[in-house]
Amino acid sequence: LDAAEAEAEAEAGEADERDSDYSSDVSAEEEEAFFTACSEGDVGTLQRLLDAKAAEVNVADMEEGDTPLGVACRFGHYEATLWLAEHGAVLDRPNHAGETPLHECCLRGHLTIVEWLLAKLPSETVRLRTQSGMTALAFACLHGHLEVCALLHAAGASIEARDDAGHSLLHLACCNGHVGVAEWILRAGGAGAGAGAGVVDVR
Repeated sequence: LDAAEAEAEAEAGEADERDSDYSSDVSAEEEEAFFTACSEGDVGTLQRLLDAKAAEVNVADMEEGDTPLGVACRFGHYEATLWLAEHGAVLDRPNHAGETPLHECCLRGHLTIVEWLLAKLPSETVRLRTQSGMTALAFACLHGHLEVCALLHAAGASIEARDDAGHSLLHLACCNGHVGVAEWILRAGGAGAGAGAGVVDVR
């Protein structure tokens, strides 16, 4: 029992230490300015705020849990992404919805950032799912980013993945009319429609 209690206390201490890594002593105004600079790709402002100790690269937005890196990836700012990574940004930290920076840039189709992240992240990251069961590949299929789809699949993303509602990648592509992506899924062997689901016409 004593050993179990000691182990529990040690784990709690490690969790507190991890949480402290993401705590912020900067003001709300400074934090907002830092996030705005990330959304605009303004590396000069990012550097100025960091130099003035008015920013932390791993702070999370209280409402959505977004990180500065996640925001930079969402808006496709490659240079800001590199700058944040060079200054210690965690590359795979999810927001409250479970969306990592990789999910963010796949959603918008930012191919260069996707390629860079895949080269830096552990291979299993490509299979991470959001709170609703969406993989990065599911986001890319849903929004019709064919080159991103192919890149993710080559990196090990499952073509047979379904979200928590049971939607296949083919379903996601078809529901938004992305014929090219639907055809690619079929060629890759991931029809995912399931027996008895009927014929999917992608013409």
